[in-house]
Amino acid sequence: MAGLERAKTSEQWQNPQFIPHAATWLNAGGWMDEIQTAYTAAELAVIRAFNAALGERIGAVDEAVFVEARAGAIRAFLGKLAADPEAWKRYFPAVREKVDLPPHAGFDYLISPKGYGDVKGRMAVKRNPDGTRVAGEWDKSASGIKAKATELGIAFTDEDVVPAIAARVRAALAKLGDQS
Repeated sequence: MAGLERAKTSEQWQNPQFIPHAATWLNAGGWMDEIQTAYTAAELAVIRAFNAALGERIGAVDEAVFVEARAGAIRAFLGKLAADPEAWKRYFPAVREKVDLPPHAGFDYLISPKGYGDVKGRMAVKRNPDGTRVAGEWDKSASGIKAKATELGIAFTDEDVVPAIAARVRAALAKLGDQS
């Protein structure tokens, strides 16, 4: 019964759509599931990086207040950046230096897929306003990165984020010994 009480307070069970069927939950031993109640070290590192870069400007995140949905969003954000595991360390300082944020921007927005895509797009436009590709500067715009990936035969889809494509291009160029 204690496991049921813990599960009832979880973020997942706050939405009736995601409450598991009772028989499924019982057969899977759901009462033994551990419910996350604090941020992991990696999640805290992302929150602290945001607070250091943008906290004063748009509002700091209180790391002592655990929000399960936020923890999941941070994990998804880090998963999107898996091709370049250090990218999140550069992301918030780059946002601070290069992007005029929309009024609704905050931590949760910046790590969401929509917010991340919007911010990366604003950075690309600022770096290369006309969208044209400059020879030797393939990594300065989304179109340049995609063109270089196509040139090298690196497959990508519209679902791939541009920084991940760029990381694959850099890896391919490193193998070739060419940084142009």
